[in-house]
Amino acid sequence: MIRAFIVPVVSLLLGLALGACGSDPRWARGNTGYLGGSAQTGAPAPRADGGDSVSFWDGDGVKGAPRIEIRLSDQRAYFYKGDVLVGVSAISSGKEGYDTPAGNYKIIQKDKDHRSTLYGEWDDIKTGAVINDDVDTTVQKRPPPGAKFLGAPMPNFMRVVGGVGMHAGYLPGVAASHGCIRMPMFMSENFFANCQVGTPSPSSNKAVPEPLPFEISVADASKLQQAAPAGLRVLDVRDPDEFEICRLAGAELMPLVTLPNDAIAKLSDPEAPILVYCHHGMRSLRAVEMLRHLGFANSQSMSGGIEQWSVEVDPAVPRY
Repeated sequence: MIRAFIVPVVSLLLGLALGACGSDPRWARGNTGYLGGSAQTGAPAPRADGGDSVSFWDGDGVKGAPRIEIRLSDQRAYFYKGDVLVGVSAISSGKEGYDTPAGNYKIIQKDKDHRSTLYGEWDDIKTGAVINDDVDTTVQKRPPPGAKFLGAPMPNFMRVVGGVGMHAGYLPGVAASHGCIRMPMFMSENFFANCQVGTPSPSSNKAVPEPLPFEISVADASKLQQAAPAGLRVLDVRDPDEFEICRLAGAELMPLVTLPNDAIAKLSDPEAPILVYCHHGMRSLRAVEMLRHLGFANSQSMSGGIEQWSVEVDPAVPRY
């Protein structure tokens, strides 16, 4: 059965480890190359360096109790206000050996300028020069003579249990932390500003699995169209004027702004495969987030959108 687009209020679903985490040394040096979108609200523009096109924030002015879901299975965090999904962030959770398991938690502390007490660097006391920028105090318990320990910065820290919390940090595209939940700086700022200490957190004891990756390449999308599995629906979530310029064969126009209501009214089979595309792949990814929450588990976004389709699959499709 397709479930209504309603999310329980005032709840926090977090998959978190019981150990503390410091930021990557590249963050400590201040020249981190985030996979984190732009510092502006709304969906980030694609970046030439292959950066994050997942993270976005549309929560300014939206009312409702906050709820955060962190899904380790797809390395993303979801922020809700009431029943509205207002933000999605790419994350980097605990690497192997420092795994971030699921659990029932809540925000128990907020510290905008937090520093790790376990991971960081040794600095020369007199000159401030860095002697060692990759210190683990559980192993290297004492600094050498003339040196002092400086904890790795963990800006916008939102503690949930023990030494674990969400904070700004380096995102290499995989789980790579010491157990904390790293996110892009601009997303950590929005999460920090819009959550509060004491947010209730009923949750499951495991990460929420997703049956399929959220995105599919244009090459695989072409193969999917050619295979034409039973019930396949191809949804174009662009605006009507864009739909008139070009479209994929068999596509149905279902603009992002009206998607939740249109999906409930027009999509009858929650098990059917759904291919979603837009211009560059950002709106379609957000559309898939909505469709998954509506119960359409087999929906996927075509990465790069119809623009990439024209480049890789069919040059006859007009580009704009």
